[in-house]
Amino acid sequence: MLANLSRDARRIALAALAAVALQTNAPVAAEQLSLERLFAAPDISGPTLRSPQISPDGKLVAYLKGSADDKDRYDLWAYDVRAMQHRQLIDARRLAGGVATLSAVEEARRERQRTSAFSGIVEYQFAPDSRGILVPLNGDLYLYDLTAKPDQAVRRLTSTDAAETDAKFSPRGRYVSYVREQNLYVTELRSGQESAITQSGGGLVSYGMAEFIAQEEMDRDTGYWWSPDEKRIAVAKVDETPVAELERFEIYAENVRVIRQRYPATGAANARVELAVHTLKDGTRTPVELGAEHDIYLARVDWFPSSDFLAVQRQRRDQRELELLRVDAATGAAATLLTERSDTWVPLHHNLTFLKRSRQFIWSSVRDGYQHLYLYDDDGNLIRQLTSGPWMVVGDGGERAVRAVDERDRQVYFMANKATPLERHLYSTALDTPDCGGAARHAGQRLAQRQDGD
Repeated sequence: MLANLSRDARRIALAALAAVALQTNAPVAAEQLSLERLFAAPDISGPTLRSPQISPDGKLVAYLKGSADDKDRYDLWAYDVRAMQHRQLIDARRLAGGVATLSAVEEARRERQRTSAFSGIVEYQFAPDSRGILVPLNGDLYLYDLTAKPDQAVRRLTSTDAAETDAKFSPRGRYVSYVREQNLYVTELRSGQESAITQSGGGLVSYGMAEFIAQEEMDRDTGYWWSPDEKRIAVAKVDETPVAELERFEIYAENVRVIRQRYPATGAANARVELAVHTLKDGTRTPVELGAEHDIYLARVDWFPSSDFLAVQRQRRDQRELELLRVDAATGAAATLLTERSDTWVPLHHNLTFLKRSRQFIWSSVRDGYQHLYLYDDDGNLIRQLTSGPWMVVGDGGERAVRAVDERDRQVYFMANKATPLERHLYSTALDTPDCGGAARHAGQRLAQRQDGD
């Protein structure tokens, strides 16, 4: 995110993040601690900050902050970088009333995101133009207009009995998309017109949702992807008919719940996953060729910057082979750009990064024994290895290790454990370095040198 800001905006935004952290972690008065006090509100460490985000224009730092009387209920706040002031944008209790009853799908989603113990606002997203913030709350969607007066800023986008999940702005901010009752919908923000992208979801068939294995084992929590030009959406269809139904038990102090669910046990049948490209203008659906073998994993889906092609990562079920496919969005035809193979296991990653000024992309691989970065052209030809050595380019959990690309200076910024396997630091290296990344250096050194040269 910082890579998209000007140099001055980056400095101001980083200072603002520090200011937010200081403000939300102010010390509280000392008092005699009891067991009850440890778990009561306010939190003994002060109000808790979660999910800080810098607006695309660098003017605001938004964050979630625990309520003074309910430390696990979060409200939306923002820090104005130039005015150096904090202000509350949305009080979750005033906006949506009491605690909502979550669907099983949303409960599972929150469990995986480690937010199931929280209430109020647990996620949000800035509009691409920084003029609004999308807020899911209690099963419905709200839009906060940052250009409006505070008492007129909140606009309710949905009001249905069924919950909307996996809500997103489209890349240019014209639409908001979401999944409801196993189908994908979009709302045009200017007109408020809602359209169903799919309509046959229900029962054992869902559209736009990640299947169980993708969520649990592959760190993929969505099943749809916007093209950069907003003209198409790639949508996954999941059919759980082949999956066996099992029982699981949830044990509480007062009772035991028996829940029947489709569970893909080891060696048993998995859900059938298909991918298609849906065109918004005329509603056409173009199936994507994923190959004759259906028992595969749809690991990742991305778009090339041109919006003409999809980048699909297809993994064999034994996870010893991973293919990167280039798919023609107009026809669904697929061609293999590169293949990773191993006698044991090919790990997945989130490091596929397309360059916008040149027809190139960054890829990561463990082919030399350590996870490193490689530069390819858009036809799948290897240009050069960018990093090398007895250390790993590695993120944290589901984080991307590649954090930013400065195409003007031809630099890539990434997380790695080069200094010690016990720590991760931000490093940079040149995209055009011919020595396989030997010049990778701590990003702090490079940024300091750039500032000295201003």
